Amino acid sequence: MNDVFAKARALGEALQASEEYRAMREAEATAMADPDAAQMLAAYLEQRAEVERLLATDAPDPAELAEHSEEMENLHAAVNARPLVVEMIRARAAFSDMMMQVNQVLRFMVIGQTNEEGCGGTCGNCCGGCTERERLQ
Repeated sequence: MNDVFAKARALGEALQASEEYRAMREAEATAMADPDAAQMLAAYLEQRAEVERLLATDAPDPAELAEHSEEMENLHAAVNARPLVVEMIRARAAFSDMMMQVNQVLRFMVIGQTNEEGCGGTCGNCCGGCTERERLQ
């Protein structure tokens, strides 16, 4: 079992060394260094927390809920319109895509499937086109 954990740790280190991870972390740092974006994000999170608080009550005031929801949506749109935030979202999506591919390869290696329905016989969607399990090993 120690070998499994050592290899999992090595995989984690390889993921952290990947271009996708480094680009994502750099984009996050750059976006959060933008004081306007950081302020808008903080305000958005406050509005979201208030909406969640209201929804947790037995009888939330519809007008108050609508007001906070609208403000939350406006702040979300404003944050997502900032170029540095757009780049951060793109970088996060690229890293997420890579992680999905890694998870598909692991799933295929462990149980022979890439998704709940099973493998269709090729790996074109999971690892760049291999057609046999041995090629992954």
